[in-house]
Amino acid sequence: MPEIRCPLESAVEQWPELPALIDDNGCVSYRDFNLSVIRYTQLLKQQGIVDGSAVGIAARNSAEYICLLHALWRLKAVACWVNYRVPGQQITGLFNTAGCGIAYHNGEASVGSDSNMKRFRELPDCRADDNCPEPRPEFGEMIDLEQQATIMFTSGSSTKPKAVCHSYGNHYYSALGSNENIRVAPGDRWLLSLPLYHVGGLSILFRTMLGGAAVVLMDDTTNPALTIKEQAVTHLSLVPTQLLRLLEANIPEEARSQVRAVLIGGGPTPHELIRQAREAGWPVFTTYGLTEMSSQVTTSAPGAPVGKLHTAGRLLPYRELKISADGEILVRGQTLFLGYFDNDGITKAVDDDGWFHTGDIGQLDEDGCLKPCGRKDNMFISGGENIHPEEIEQCLNAISGIAESLVVAVSDEQYGHRPVAFVRLASGSSCNSVRIRELLAEVLPGFKLPVRFYHWPETDSVDLKPNRTRFVKLIEKGEAVALN
Repeated sequence: MPEIRCPLESAVEQWPELPALIDDNGCVSYRDFNLSVIRYTQLLKQQGIVDGSAVGIAARNSAEYICLLHALWRLKAVACWVNYRVPGQQITGLFNTAGCGIAYHNGEASVGSDSNMKRFRELPDCRADDNCPEPRPEFGEMIDLEQQATIMFTSGSSTKPKAVCHSYGNHYYSALGSNENIRVAPGDRWLLSLPLYHVGGLSILFRTMLGGAAVVLMDDTTNPALTIKEQAVTHLSLVPTQLLRLLEANIPEEARSQVRAVLIGGGPTPHELIRQAREAGWPVFTTYGLTEMSSQVTTSAPGAPVGKLHTAGRLLPYRELKISADGEILVRGQTLFLGYFDNDGITKAVDDDGWFHTGDIGQLDEDGCLKPCGRKDNMFISGGENIHPEEIEQCLNAISGIAESLVVAVSDEQYGHRPVAFVRLASGSSCNSVRIRELLAEVLPGFKLPVRFYHWPETDSVDLKPNRTRFVKLIEKGEAVALN
């Protein structure tokens, strides 16, 4: 089996005193962070975790969470994480699917309904010696690139979660390829503004470790703008909604100038938002990725012109991509997941040539840049005409005053289905439904014009990928608020 020297140990040897983690408690050097991982590894051994164990995690981002991950991988155990905000019964069901005998939380998850309370344990303080054995630093750890490392649950466009199983090598090569495009240097600081239970958050851990940079942790309630300024952040990973909030924060130029990369993922980014970000001086990178490919597949190049930021950029190293005859994006490579996990084990999800069919439609331009066009399963028929919601969303997002939009289908007796749109208005926008419809009529045929417009629903969290089913249910329950 292909093995490599533990990347964390390599980082300790190269940059022992550089910060590996930064949070409200201060900086943790690579040397001290490695000691915490050793301490955690010894503790997990005492708790019965061995090679092949599936260990559940339902926790918010923290230093302890990150230590736990590295300790599990050294033991060749599998980290299975879920969104700690979902109801306890769902958490239990997901952990049962993955065969988790032990699960960790940090007081945030709803675990009270679990039938086996002995399964859940609180994460100990990774900096405290009282709860953990004394570390015995012994270098020489090897990591098997093919070992199962993570199970992530993703619903994609369906309502039933899929258990996506990755190897350690999947995440390792994903970071290597990303770092060849977006340079990560010793001493850099990447803000962990995405949850670790999403692949976009996890990938930050690998990129920083391989580059000698630090992960900057922030509380869910903290304003990212303050963290960027106070912690001298150099790299950001954001979804479009977070980018919008960043622009509205009006961060001072001196804090903005230290940021060298703002990676935008989690779905199409409105062209107007990209333009505003570039005009404000933010070094934006656009990307296309998916959980099954361990995060990024394509990403725009450093300094790409605004026109190229309307694409998802070129293919990164260690990946392959092609467009099928019917326009579907197919991918494979060293970052492609092992398969979907269920009670019968891992089921591969590739065709005879090893290609994974993403379900996304796309095109490659003359420079090899990918233009994602939407999901195959989002298309619906209205009066005999095919409608792709993403096409309407692109036109909506081009309207000044609209920060974000999402189009869904609703039943109609005459046409079968008709499009309706949710829109998030930019601060100070005076857009109304009549004006929006007039502007859309200039670029879209009548059958593609939304018949109703709704305000974007309020939420306490950032949706990494808005769930269309949830938006449809808001309409069905009468909870969607009409836009005047």
